[in-house]
Amino acid sequence: MDVPRVIGEERPIHDRFHRPILCLRISVTNECNLRCFYCHGEGQEPQKRRLTIDEIELICRVASGIGIRRVKITGGEPLLRHDIEKVVSAISSIRAIEETSMTTNGILMAPRAADLARAGLRRANISLPSINPRVYRKITGTPQHKARSKVMSKVIEGIDAALAAGLSPVKINMVVLKGLNDDEIPPMIEFSREKGAVLQLIELQNLGIDRNLYHRYHNDLRSLEKWLAEQASRIETRRLSQNRKKYVAFGTQIEVVRPMENGSFCAACTKIRVSADGAIRPCLMRAGNSVPIPREALATQNESLIRQLFEEAIKRREPFFVSPKIGA
Repeated sequence: MDVPRVIGEERPIHDRFHRPILCLRISVTNECNLRCFYCHGEGQEPQKRRLTIDEIELICRVASGIGIRRVKITGGEPLLRHDIEKVVSAISSIRAIEETSMTTNGILMAPRAADLARAGLRRANISLPSINPRVYRKITGTPQHKARSKVMSKVIEGIDAALAAGLSPVKINMVVLKGLNDDEIPPMIEFSREKGAVLQLIELQNLGIDRNLYHRYHNDLRSLEKWLAEQASRIETRRLSQNRKKYVAFGTQIEVVRPMENGSFCAACTKIRVSADGAIRPCLMRAGNSVPIPREALATQNESLIRQLFEEAIKRREPFFVSPKIGA
């Protein structure tokens, strides 16, 4: 499918803090087949309406006209959509989009990985908070009767299938939870090394979660980063991914995502979001700053108006955590 490019800016638009907008995270559903207690749901309440393939393609095409070059498909759980391969194909067919990726819990990945890769998916982030079945069930809210269906095993099969399909990199997302799965970090490093995947260790965010749960399970990852730095043969800074560090250690690659109270993280943010019902969100951490895209604008393919709405959302962008680097 040869999709025409939107006439507009070739170079990315910057917000008033001089941060370029390079990546769009678009939620294609807020339904999910797990109930992870820390899930922030991309900051939105459950919605009955979700974007159609044509609407998703239109939004991404307009976004490409303001300089966005990478699109990450999120949810909820994207693989619950029966047409997700067509969604991937529609996005990846936009000539200005250089990379289409997905974040998923991986349960439904194994039988679809090859088709997704053929449709144009290049990378995948697969959530696996534990390789202990009991801990996995506790974190993800998998009912006891589901244990016999080996849900965690399906995720591991999904990781294998994604790698076999040529997705690269495949990242294993592990939210580190104090007293629950933090003792699994060394085994998860070895698991990722054996699979040939990148391990992404994520600090629990104080977003959409009960305050008591947050204080109970939050684990400040600064000491972990210090330990990894001591063990690493090489350390890289991923400039396009909010200055997060990549540690080459123990025969694999480990990234640490530490957004909480991290001004450097906000200073390097290049993302903007679109929710499953078609609202542009300048910042996940802030409430009340969304810019809805009217259904009429989507139905009539009013690219000019949608572009204006993106520009308005970008004007509203501001860092949640302030850093001296921001606005310098």
